[in-house]
Amino acid sequence: MRSRSDEDRRVLEHTGRVIEGLRKVRGFSREEVAEAAGVHPNTVKRVESGGLEASSLVITRICAALGCGAVAVTDEGFLPSLEDLEGAELALRISRMPPARIAWRTGESVAALRADLGIDLRSFAKQAGVHYNTIWNLERGLVAPSILTLFKICRAFDIEALDVEGERLTLKPRGAPSQ
Repeated sequence: MRSRSDEDRRVLEHTGRVIEGLRKVRGFSREEVAEAAGVHPNTVKRVESGGLEASSLVITRICAALGCGAVAVTDEGFLPSLEDLEGAELALRISRMPPARIAWRTGESVAALRADLGIDLRSFAKQAGVHYNTIWNLERGLVAPSILTLFKICRAFDIEALDVEGERLTLKPRGAPSQ
């Protein structure tokens, strides 16, 4: 197992605290969230404690179970939000999506971002601080990135939010016009 940097631990712990807080605000037990997300209750516990570098698939499903339709990207980590009232309906659809489709949609969003920026795969990966094979596999929907890999991509390209639009995950660069 690779050791985590202080920043990686900070991102995981912050994101976990936010998810735990949202779960408590919604009045759900870990078991209820786990069942709705299709994960084990210990997975929810480990995510909330910051002890698990979960895949974006797991985090997406947990956020969907909590009714989050958007996730802000802050310097500290991801900040799922319950403010979007339509998010609960969108999140319900996400929670019912097959894992492969969520991974594919995530990869599609990263590929679209890279294309919009006009950056080749190796340059994109280098700027994000991840291996180019990771980006290649991600863009093809072959893997769901870890939460830390997705965070590195978001930070490198100044992404301010991940939105669920229909069944599409969209990475929204800071200052980009709303559609």
